[in-house]
Amino acid sequence: MSMQRPLRRGVQRTALLGAGALLLGAFPVLTAATPASAAVPGKVSGAVQTTNVDATSVNQNQYLAKTDVYLSGGPNNTSAHFLAEGDYFFAILVPGGQSDPNDGGDGNLSDPLGGTAAERSFHADGHGIATPIVGATNLALHPISPAGVIQAADFADTTNSGGVYLAAVCQYAPVANGTAAQHVVASDCKYDAFKVGEGVPPGTVQVAPAAEKTADPSHHRTVTWTLGKTVGGAASQTYLAPSKTVSYAVTATKSATETYGVTGTITVSNSNDSPLDVIISENGLSPASTDSCTLDNSTGFLTVPGKVGLDPGQNSVDYTCTFSSAPDTSASYTNTATVTYDLGDGLGDQDLPVASNPFDFPAATLTAGSDPETISVNDAFNGGTAALLSPATASDTYTWSYSRTLSNSNCVTYPNTATIVETGAHASASVTLCGPNSGGLTMGWWQNKNGQALLKANTAAACGTVNGYLPALGSHGALNYLPDAYTSAKSPASAYYYDSAACTTLSAKSYLPTFDLNVFSVAAAAGTGTKMVEGQWLTTALDTATYVNSSSAGKPTLSAGQKVIIPSALQTGLGLATCDTVGHLLTASAGQYSGYASSKTAITAALIPLFTAINQSQAQTCI
Repeated sequence: MSMQRPLRRGVQRTALLGAGALLLGAFPVLTAATPASAAVPGKVSGAVQTTNVDATSVNQNQYLAKTDVYLSGGPNNTSAHFLAEGDYFFAILVPGGQSDPNDGGDGNLSDPLGGTAAERSFHADGHGIATPIVGATNLALHPISPAGVIQAADFADTTNSGGVYLAAVCQYAPVANGTAAQHVVASDCKYDAFKVGEGVPPGTVQVAPAAEKTADPSHHRTVTWTLGKTVGGAASQTYLAPSKTVSYAVTATKSATETYGVTGTITVSNSNDSPLDVIISENGLSPASTDSCTLDNSTGFLTVPGKVGLDPGQNSVDYTCTFSSAPDTSASYTNTATVTYDLGDGLGDQDLPVASNPFDFPAATLTAGSDPETISVNDAFNGGTAALLSPATASDTYTWSYSRTLSNSNCVTYPNTATIVETGAHASASVTLCGPNSGGLTMGWWQNKNGQALLKANTAAACGTVNGYLPALGSHGALNYLPDAYTSAKSPASAYYYDSAACTTLSAKSYLPTFDLNVFSVAAAAGTGTKMVEGQWLTTALDTATYVNSSSAGKPTLSAGQKVIIPSALQTGLGLATCDTVGHLLTASAGQYSGYASSKTAITAALIPLFTAINQSQAQTCI
């Protein structure tokens, strides 16, 4: 850092010296004032002296500030030659020459800063007591202290080469409107001289300040990674197929924000013995950038909007620069400020430029808490162990693409979740694959010894399931071909129909096992038409029963709630949905076999292949 010396600039400055004041009266203020005198202005009788706020100083002639100047009507003792009783006004003048105490007069420093003569008027009672004039709105700018003396401030700076001021007290007689005094003759007034600014006598030229500046550049980067996953271009897919190769995409998106800043301290040294008024302004970076720099008064002094007194010694103020766009990281910068001051040498304001040492912006430092620059992603399929995707790392936005071939029965949903290892951010996609149904057994299986044995061991369960699909058909259902062993007990009209009550009351060997053999043999012989529909219907109904007693030969496991794709002819003819359950299909198609061969041939043609596919575990499932 280097100390800077000033360049001069011709700008008018505010006076260096502080404000001062003059007051009258040596005793406490009275609560009521004497009526104003009507005398025509004339010579002042008695003494006038400058004093301090509590009137303890007699004829004081040196002050640190203008606000310290008060005016007294004589020393505070019984033998003093006080001002004669009457009304007066005061004015602060430049001594020497033809200074005029009247408003508008040459050398009158109280006009206009201290108001008009009327606003500087007071009453003296002849005993050193000064009070406001009754009925007048005077002394608003010049209060009377508890000691009975009047503050003289504010008044302009003297032009006297020795820094001397002159306090004048003249008789006051207002004109008709009560706003101004009659014109007085200067020789009729009383005077007392004084100086303001003991540390810096008026006219003294001060020494220029020195300044230095630090600059600490910063460059921070905030990184955020987000993760997305799709299958077939969407978050989820459903496929109706026994097997399917599906395509996945995992995209890690990187976003980064970079911020720049400059902080530092401006130190201004005042080598004078008294304060020096200055203004400090922050200019920003050179060469020009998009920075915005502000001063921070919490650690020193803030000089905006006007000058402040800079104490002797070193005075520091911090500053901060922020940026609306990135600076040129390849350039070298300095940060500049200006200290404006006036030495009191008549040359007005002078500028002291102060610049930091050159600097450039460092490489970015990751902001605390931000994501890393490089990440890896793992992928877990269907609850399995997560494995890293290849390539193993990514330092910028990247999409991993891969596929899987799925095969299954029924409808199965496969979840798939990808996770950023370093941050834990994750994204999922799922595939539902609906293959063929499972658990069906064919008409031939039920005809062989394994099927017959299963029926005989679970008669109640099998009959109850079949009966459940025929609730509207009564005890004599529409299933044909009652077994021969029971024919003699029935009349010819009903001899060949399924009896739901007999199925559950007769022994297993005498009814259901034999009944299904008769139905299946006729269906196999016919091959098509209503007999085949009846045979496949009965096969599917038996496939959905629950068989508690079974052997190693196996049993069907088809669920009545399994959904399958329904052909359009059955949707229209039987009122089924596009995707409907096996149980609903059995109930809707039960007891209508006799009509399928004539008016409902389309239904017959659709039912045979659908039941056949279900019983062979080949029907297309759905959800």
